[in-house]
Amino acid sequence: MIFFNKIISRLNNLLQNKGRLDKLKSTPAKNLKLGHIDSLELLELVNLESEIKVIVDIGANAGTWTLLAKSIFPNSYIYAFEPLRLCENEFNKNTQNLKHIKLYPYAVGNENIASKINLSSFADASSILSSTQVLSDEFQITEIEKLDIEIVKLDDFLKQENLLQPDLIKLDIQGYELEALKGATAILQHTKYIIMEVSFIEYYKNQPLFEEVILFMNSHNFKVKAFGQNIPKGKNLSQIDILFAKHKA
Repeated sequence: MIFFNKIISRLNNLLQNKGRLDKLKSTPAKNLKLGHIDSLELLELVNLESEIKVIVDIGANAGTWTLLAKSIFPNSYIYAFEPLRLCENEFNKNTQNLKHIKLYPYAVGNENIASKINLSSFADASSILSSTQVLSDEFQITEIEKLDIEIVKLDDFLKQENLLQPDLIKLDIQGYELEALKGATAILQHTKYIIMEVSFIEYYKNQPLFEEVILFMNSHNFKVKAFGQNIPKGKNLSQIDILFAKHKA
């Protein structure tokens, strides 16, 4: 009976994931893989509740999340930030037929400075923070070299560039998320939703973990609204996508 239940569960998961991908067939995200759409249901939930006109994508990489967001909010303006120049061509290629998308080649943090980023053997895992042995042991990911980058404060940058205030911010920057938000406290007063990758394990040195992230978000009047799709059942948590919503007094 246990074996039979496992088979049924796997079949249900396969059908569910196929359905998730099928939703995107006629959208800009039609070519995305399953691993690219972890926050699909979070975006759909936001879309049910609110009109999203402006989005900031911090840690845009090759633009897969930008494509997903454009599929749910086709008329939105998206300001994407990605400091790794090696991602620029692929981002532009992936988004070339879409309107109202702008890529800025900067990291986002709590000060406007020149800095370094640790390029990893898996580029998506690159971070301003140094990785721990846990990252290497669990995923066989190592740091290759340090690259020069520029860090900007989002509050200052949007003001200097005369950009619109975001309704939704997404962050996936390998442990540096709170530093980015500390440089965006004025923007947070206007933002409705934040989607953030949050860790329970220290993959990067001194990265804030789940409890610290929750406290910070609560201090800025954001509450947990929903978790992303890929949450393991009956297993230790490592990383999850979380949707935070501005608390309405």
